[in-house]
Amino acid sequence: MAPSWVLLRPELPFTHDVGLFSEASQQPKGWMSEGRPPRPEETRGAITAYLESLKPDAHFADPPEISYIRLLRPTESVPPLCGVVDSAWISSIDKHLFALYAGPYRPGSDIYGRKGGYLIYDARKNSLSPIPEIPYHMSQSAIGYETAVVVSLDGDGAGEGAGYVLAELTKKERLKEGSEAELFLWQSSSPGWVSKIAVLPPEACSPTTDFCADKCFSFGGFLCWVDLSKGMLVCELCNLQEDNDLKFRYIALPDNCPTYDLFSPENQTLQVQEFRSIGCVGGQIKFVSVDDQVGHLPGHKLEMNIWTLSSDLTEWKDGKMYNLGKIWENGTHLLHGMRKLAPSLPFLSKHEDNVVYVVFNDMRVVGSHLECKRQYLVRVDMKNDDVKFYRQTTYRILSQLFTCEIGADQQGLLEDQQVQTGFGSCFEGR
Repeated sequence: MAPSWVLLRPELPFTHDVGLFSEASQQPKGWMSEGRPPRPEETRGAITAYLESLKPDAHFADPPEISYIRLLRPTESVPPLCGVVDSAWISSIDKHLFALYAGPYRPGSDIYGRKGGYLIYDARKNSLSPIPEIPYHMSQSAIGYETAVVVSLDGDGAGEGAGYVLAELTKKERLKEGSEAELFLWQSSSPGWVSKIAVLPPEACSPTTDFCADKCFSFGGFLCWVDLSKGMLVCELCNLQEDNDLKFRYIALPDNCPTYDLFSPENQTLQVQEFRSIGCVGGQIKFVSVDDQVGHLPGHKLEMNIWTLSSDLTEWKDGKMYNLGKIWENGTHLLHGMRKLAPSLPFLSKHEDNVVYVVFNDMRVVGSHLECKRQYLVRVDMKNDDVKFYRQTTYRILSQLFTCEIGADQQGLLEDQQVQTGFGSCFEGR
């Protein structure tokens, strides 16, 4: 039986599995060298043909095992002009739909970063739909690393043919009065990019620092981009579909949650996703943070806090607070060979209120460098004061995982697949 929900690694490697291609595979059409450098449109055509040839191969397992998805190419070798397009990355998930960046592509990037495009993965149908990159212009710049938001138009996630909207947000050149943002929309029922421009709220473009999205998602008809060091930008999708003007609203972080200027010298190495996250849990937006003593061994002051955003998206409400020092009180960690370690990469369980997963890395000095000898994924039930430890032996977690609900329709599709519990042996603790 396939699981009802999964913990999912964000990267999707491209690979070839000869056992899953029964017929002699042909290299996708779309590239001819002709003894000259390729034109930009030829490179785009080659990459599009390559993305169209990929097949998804999902391996879902019961948590706390980490699930993954491979994207299979029909040939062992990578086609010409497509060498840098060797993986995909999840930007957002809504119901059964995943928005992926294919290759190094990110909007507003340099020429290298414009090789790739988008993929929409439908877990219900186990299918991929490639989408070309947004139109590029010189004044365009990125507003974050993960900014593509997918919105399923299925009310319950089980209908046929309702489709989706993909939204991508970029910045334009800074103006004296602020910064402009350009929002691109792609609707499955009428393919093609359309865009709208608006001035960002002043809180998102102060004189000293710019808004930079760390996370993005859709919520109740809103598109949301979150800078975990400052706050959140939201706009309402239905207004855009009705051809109204684009308007953004800025939502600051909770009052008692510190903000960080990542451009200041003391914070330039700070990675906010190492100790903060945000997500939708039970129809509410929740924000989790472990700010005290970041990067130090846990002590009596090391607290993990959860805030809940009101339904009208105007006010943060204090939620649960958990003293991470409790993890070490009953000595259970010793049974797993775990030392007292610093927490990192917290993320919320999508279907369990007040449950947070936290990663602990056992770093040791080897020669002249640090090496991760062991890694643990720890499930913290803040309401019931219950802690469970899971040592990672097949996959080292390097970034926040995604939690994804797998409905009954997806379960039927996946029951015949071989469920595995890891991807390769890229990490083995000692």
